[in-house]
Amino acid sequence: MFVHGVRIRARKRREHLAILRLAARSEPGSPGTLWLAHDRPLAFSLAGRPGVVVATEGLVRHLDRPAVDAVFAHERAHLAGRHHLLVATAGAFRAAVPFLPLFRQSPQAISELIELAADVAAVRHCGRAAVRSALQAVSSHGSPSTSLAMAQHGVDMRMVRLRSGPPPPGKLRRMASCAMAGMTAVTLPFLVGTGLLVGLALFSCPAPL
Repeated sequence: MFVHGVRIRARKRREHLAILRLAARSEPGSPGTLWLAHDRPLAFSLAGRPGVVVATEGLVRHLDRPAVDAVFAHERAHLAGRHHLLVATAGAFRAAVPFLPLFRQSPQAISELIELAADVAAVRHCGRAAVRSALQAVSSHGSPSTSLAMAQHGVDMRMVRLRSGPPPPGKLRRMASCAMAGMTAVTLPFLVGTGLLVGLALFSCPAPL
């Protein structure tokens, strides 16, 4: 179930990216950015080889330059940090073992955590005011389920942090490490146990003739 969920998400991502490459335009010298002819200010990132940032022309029409730069810094932080993989892994575990509260709740918690991390990266490059302005203006409606959009998770909490000051990078790094360590501590026994059960079943059951 876990591997099946990962494969489904990867296939959907490839399909979304293929459609977007047909509908969008790219600028010379910026192969990692796809532009859509739409007036609503929107941007999101899709993992891949390489990953891309998808943005609408409305982004540059309705936001000033510092806010546009903040949007791109935020989305590129998702790609650089391989945040899509974290979200996909959490979602696959939720689908595989939905009866465990940890796995039911982890996708939302991890999504909010990585948005905070991307905000911190954007603040480092563009300043808090630009990130706050970008978050207020950017819409997340219409982005694919396999993408990460700036205004998709924990917007109210992040606005409060951007007004009062984001947590320092070191604290966020510790939070992320603790989250991953917690997931590993719980999931590793599950995976090992599953592997042992499968191996035992293959060893014990005679192969059909």
